[in-house]
Formats: sequence, structure tokens, C-alpha cells
Amino acid sequence: MKTVPQNGGTVPLRNSKNPVVGVFRHHCGNIASVHNYQGPKKKHLFYLHCDKCGCDQGAGKPYQAEIKAGMYDTIEQLEAAESDVISNQVTPEVENTPETAADADYSEVVESETVDINTQVDSQDLTIKKPPHTAPDAVLTVETTAKDNKPRNVAIAAIFGAIFGGLFALAR
Repeated sequence: MKTVPQNGGTVPLRNSKNPVVGVFRHHCGNIASVHNYQGPKKKHLFYLHCDKCGCDQGAGKPYQAEIKAGMYDTIEQLEAAESDVISNQVTPEVENTPETAADADYSEVVESETVDINTQVDSQDLTIKKPPHTAPDAVLTVETTAKDNKPRNVAIAAIFGAIFGGLFALAR
């Protein structure tokens, strides 16, 4: 990216009739130049020019607020602000995790209750019922609607259509 001196630093060189009013870190990661529109209708709005993405004319209020909040006068100010943010971040403490299962310590593993998942499906009401030896409150129900059957109906219709289409092609 070619730059030119401005405001005691540098900004991207642009061949735009609208002057560069600042720089902004674009969502692609590149530094974009910030420009003001000219004319009475959009004079209050900014647009971006990114070397990778081109012209970004997002005019939504949240995006315009993001541009205003993240805009700096020069590339050097932008990079200094970003390095301050990175250096002030607290690095999370990572636990010492074993690399293989053989290295793991299983002394604190608590055995949990296992549940038998042998089930029977009643096709009339599509209720999944547990065998009688399980607790009565452990009944799972599955509700179906006409919408659930639609993909299956479409697949069946496609198969019949293919069969009939093949028969018609052979009849010719």
C-alpha cells in the first residue's frame, strides 16, 4: 500500500476527489481510508476505501458509529492503539492438559448413573415408551406435524416421477 504524509503520520494514497479524513481497520483486516461524502444529502456520512475489498459505502447508523469510534488520523495512530489493546489484554491461564489418554489422571472421575436406552416405538402415536421396569416419569414423547412428513413426501413423489418418466421414455 502506498502512503502519503498527513497530520504528522501517513495515510493511504488515494485518487479520490474526496480527501482522506482518517484510517480504519476494515473487517477484512486491511487498513482502509475513510472519506466524507460531498453534497447535501450524504455530507454527514463516511465511506471506506480498502485495497482488498474496494469501496465500502455502508450507511447504516451502527456501522457509521463503528467507523467514527474506530477511526484514527494516521496509520501510525491506528497501529499504536491496536498494540495498546493487545498489550493490555490479560492472557487466560491454560490448564495443563494431557496430550494423550495415557497421560490423563482419572483419579477425580466420578462415576455417573447410566440409563438403559432400549426403547419401543409405538407407530400409532409416535410416543417413545420405556420398558416397564423404568421409572414412569422417564417417558419421552415425539410430536410430529404434517411439515415433518413433507421431505419424505417430496422424495416419494420424485421417485415415482423418475419411474414414470423412464417408462414414458422407453415407450417412445
